[in-house]
Amino acid sequence: MKSTHSKIKIAHVQLMPLLSGVQRVSLQEFELLPNEQFDINLICKESGPLTDYLDDSVRAFFVPTLCRNISLIKDMKSLISLYKLLKKEKYDIVHTHSSKTGILGRIAARLAGVPCVVHTVHGFAFESTKRKSVKLVYKWLEIFAAKCTTRLICLHNEDKEICIKELYVDPMKISVIPNGVDLEKFAPAINKGDLKEKILGLKRNSFVFTMVGRLWPQKNPLYFAEAAKYIIENNLIPDSVFVIVGDGELMNDLKYNYQTDMNLKKRLLLLGWRNDIPNILKASDVFVLPSLWEGMPLAILEAQSTGLPCIVSNINGNNCLVKNEFDGFLIELNDIDSFINALVRVTDDKVLNIMSKNCRNKIVNGFNIVKRVDKIKDLYIDMVVNK
Repeated sequence: MKSTHSKIKIAHVQLMPLLSGVQRVSLQEFELLPNEQFDINLICKESGPLTDYLDDSVRAFFVPTLCRNISLIKDMKSLISLYKLLKKEKYDIVHTHSSKTGILGRIAARLAGVPCVVHTVHGFAFESTKRKSVKLVYKWLEIFAAKCTTRLICLHNEDKEICIKELYVDPMKISVIPNGVDLEKFAPAINKGDLKEKILGLKRNSFVFTMVGRLWPQKNPLYFAEAAKYIIENNLIPDSVFVIVGDGELMNDLKYNYQTDMNLKKRLLLLGWRNDIPNILKASDVFVLPSLWEGMPLAILEAQSTGLPCIVSNINGNNCLVKNEFDGFLIELNDIDSFINALVRVTDDKVLNIMSKNCRNKIVNGFNIVKRVDKIKDLYIDMVVNK
C-alpha cells in the first residue's frame, strides 16, 4: 500500500506523437491532474506534435522501434525496450492507449512488476479487419493483454459489453468513463460569419461542412470527399464549402482525385494539421465523420460542444454520441445517397438551429472534461492505495 502523501508515478504509453483524439485524451489528463499528487511521464515512438505540447513537468521517453503494423522483430525489440524502461523507472501505474501499445505496454508492465496497469479502450484492432485469421490473432492478443490489466477504461457501454463477452474480462475490472470536453475552449461562436472570413478565408454566407481527423482508411475521408464532389458538381447546396483538417497517408489521394478541378479545389479545402481546431469548428456549420470504426471520437464531442450538428457513420462509438435526427444524422457506410441526403437536409435553418442547441446542451450536461479527469484521478488513487 502506497502513502497518499507521496507522488504517484504514472507512465502513459502512446504509439505515435500525433495530436489526434487518442493522444489528446492523454494531454487532457496531463494538464488537469494535480502536479502535487502525480509525477507523469509519456512514452511514445519519437518526438512530434504531441511532445511539443507537453508541460515541463511531463518527461518524455522514446521507443523508436514502435510501429503500427505487425513486425515480429520490431515488436519484440519494443517489448524489451519497454520492459527495461518500466523496470528502471519503477512506476506505480502504467496507462496504455491504442491496440499495439496497449498489448506491448501491458505485457511489459506486468513483466517489469508494475503494481497497477490501466488500459483505455479506443476501439479494437480485431474489428478493423475482415480476415478471420488476423482477427483471431488480434482477439487472442487482446484476451492475453486483458489478463495483465488491473483496470480497463471503456468510453461507452458497447465496448464494455465487447470486453465482457468477447475478451472474457471480469466486469468488476471495467470502468466506463466517457471522454470529455473543455466547455469554454469549445464554445459556440458569437459571430460565425467573421470567423469564416478570418479563419478560413471564405464568404460570410458560406455553409461549411468540416471533418477533422487523421487521413487514413479508418477515418474514411475519401467517402466524405466523394459526397462533397457530387454536391458541388450538381449544385445541391449553393455556397457550400467542405473542409478536411488533418494529414496522413490518404492526403495524396485526396489531392489527386479532388484538387485538379479548380471549382472543386475552391470548395473542397484540405487544410492539413492545424493548431486552431476550436476556431475552425466555430467557423463551421456542420461536422462530418464517416469513420469505419471508432472508440469514442473526441472530435465529435468537441464539435457538439461548439454547437455543430454531426453527420457520422452508424457504428459503435459514434452512435452512442449522436442520436439520429436529434443532434445530427447517423449514416450507413454502404449508402452514399443517404449520406448526401443528410448533408442536404441539415442545411435547413430550423433543423440546423434545433440540432445545434441539442448538441451544446448535451455536452454541457454530460461531458465536462474537469469531471472526467476527476474520475480518472480517483481511479488512480484508489488503485494505488488499495493495491
